[in-house]
Amino acid sequence: MASSQSDALSASRGRRDKGQNLRQVLFSQRKKNLKMTSSMEISIHWFRLDCLRLHDNPALFESLNSQIVKFVFILDPLSFKSCRRGPSAPVWQFLLESLKDLDCKLHKSPYNSRLCVFKGEPTVILPKLIRCWKATKLTFQASQSSYEALKYDKIISNIAMANGASIECHYSHTLFSPEALRGVFGDNIASSYKEFVKMVSFLVPSSPVLQPSPCHTAPLSTEVQSSESSKSDAPDEVPIPSLEDLGFTDEEISRLCTWIGGETEALSKLFSYCCEEHDDKNMLNWLLAKESLSPYFRFGCLSVRFFFSRVQQYNSNTNGCHSFFVRVKKNLLLREYSYHLAMATPNFDQQLKNPLCLPIHWERDSDLVEAVVKGKTGIPWIDAIMMQIAKEGWAHYLARKSIAYFLTRGCLWQSWETGKEIFSRYLLDYEDPICVMCWIEDSCCGFISGRVNSFNPYQFGYLMDPEGIYIKTYLPILKDIPPQYIHAPWMAPKSVQEEAHCIIGQDYPQPIVDVNLMEKICQERLKEFMINLATRANAVVNT
Repeated sequence: MASSQSDALSASRGRRDKGQNLRQVLFSQRKKNLKMTSSMEISIHWFRLDCLRLHDNPALFESLNSQIVKFVFILDPLSFKSCRRGPSAPVWQFLLESLKDLDCKLHKSPYNSRLCVFKGEPTVILPKLIRCWKATKLTFQASQSSYEALKYDKIISNIAMANGASIECHYSHTLFSPEALRGVFGDNIASSYKEFVKMVSFLVPSSPVLQPSPCHTAPLSTEVQSSESSKSDAPDEVPIPSLEDLGFTDEEISRLCTWIGGETEALSKLFSYCCEEHDDKNMLNWLLAKESLSPYFRFGCLSVRFFFSRVQQYNSNTNGCHSFFVRVKKNLLLREYSYHLAMATPNFDQQLKNPLCLPIHWERDSDLVEAVVKGKTGIPWIDAIMMQIAKEGWAHYLARKSIAYFLTRGCLWQSWETGKEIFSRYLLDYEDPICVMCWIEDSCCGFISGRVNSFNPYQFGYLMDPEGIYIKTYLPILKDIPPQYIHAPWMAPKSVQEEAHCIIGQDYPQPIVDVNLMEKICQERLKEFMINLATRANAVVNT
C-alpha cells in the first residue's frame, strides 16, 4: 500500500516537473520569438475602401519587402460621411463580398495570410496597431477623392511616424497621378473638360504595376508576438459582419440584386466586357443591363489602369471596336477630370464656399424629396428609375440625369446636395468627385456650356421607353396599363384603370406636382438667376 502511494507521488512529481519544464521551454521560445520579431521589419498594409484588390496595388507590393506583413481593413463610419443615413443594403452587400473575396485571396500562396478587420476611426486604430505589433512601416493607397482628403492623409502619416513607423503611400486610383497633372497644370485647374482633354493628350496614362511573382516575394510571416503592455492597448479585431449584424431586415435582404462584389468577379467581368457587343442600338437593353464595371472601380476591386490597358490591348488586336474604345476613353477622361477638380478645389462636394458652384437659392421640401426617394412621385419614368436604384444600386447615366433634372432645376427646385446624398446612399458605383461634378452640371450650378434646355419627364421617358417596358419592370403595379397611358396613367379613363387593377390615387399616386407648370416656373427662375448674375458681373467689371 505504501509502495503504491510512493509510486503515485513520484509520478505526480514527474508530471509536475515535466509541466514546469514545458512552461520554461514555452517561455524561452516566446522570449526568442519576441527577440526575433523586434529585429524584423514589420509592415502593416492598410486596405482602404477604394483599393480592395491585389493586382496593380503598388502600396501593397511595397509592404511585401518586409519579413512580416499584417493586412488590415478598418470599418470606418466616416468613410460614408456623405451619406447621413448610411449606405443601403446592396452597397453593404457589395462591400462585404469584396472583403470576403480579398480575405480568401490572402489565404492563398504567396500571401498565406488573412485580412484583419477592425472597427473605428483610422487615426485611433492605426497607431494602436503600430504600437501593438511594433510595426516599422505603414503602407496604403493615397486618397484622391477630395482636397480635404489630402490633409487627412497627412494626419495619418504624421500619427504613424510619431509612433515610429515609416510611410509608403502610392496613387493608383486614376489613370494620371496628381504629380503628372501638376506638371501640366501647376497649381491651377483646367478651365473646362475640353481644355483638360487637350492638355492630358500629351501625357501617357500610368501603367498598372505588375504583381510580384512568388519567387520574388519574401516569405511572409503574419505572427507577431506582442508584449503584455501593448496587448492592453490593442484594438479588438472583429469578424467581417453580415447584413443581419448591420441591422438590415429580412425584407431588405430578400430584395437584394444579383451584383457580386470582389476582385475575382471584377476580373472575370473584365474579360467578358471586352468580348461583348457594345454597339447595341436598343436603349431598353442599356437601361436594363447590369454589365457595368463602375462599382468595381469605386471599391478598387478593379484597377482603372489595368482596365484601360486591357481595353487598349483589345482595341489594337480586334477589328471594328474603335468606336467602343473611343467611348470608354471618353468616360474615363471624364472621371479623371472630376478627380482633378476635386483634389484641387476646397469644398468641392458642397455648394457653400465652392468656387466652382453658382449660389442658386434652392427650396427645401422634405415631403417632395421623400416622394422621390420612395418612388412615389406619381410620375412613372422617375419612380421606375428610383426603384431600380434602390433595388439594384445602379441605373443608366441618362436615367440618373433624369433624376437630377427633375429634382433640381427641372421641376422640384431642390438642392443638388440633397440629390448627391440620395445617390451616395444607394448607388454601388458612387464616387464623390464624378457624382458631384455631374450634379453641379445637371442642376446648372456650374460647368454650363451653351443653351440650357428644359426638362419634361413625360417626354424624356417616352423617348427612352416608348412602350413602357422599363417602367413596368420596376413598377409592376402598372404592368396592365396600356402603352398609350403608361407615362401618364392618371389620364387613362376610369374604366381602363379598373381593368388594369390600378386606380390612380389609390394603387398608384397622383403626380406630386403639375410637371408642365413647374417646368415653366423653374425655367423662369433659372433665367432670372442668370440675368442677375450677369448684371452683378458687369457691375464688378465697370467699378
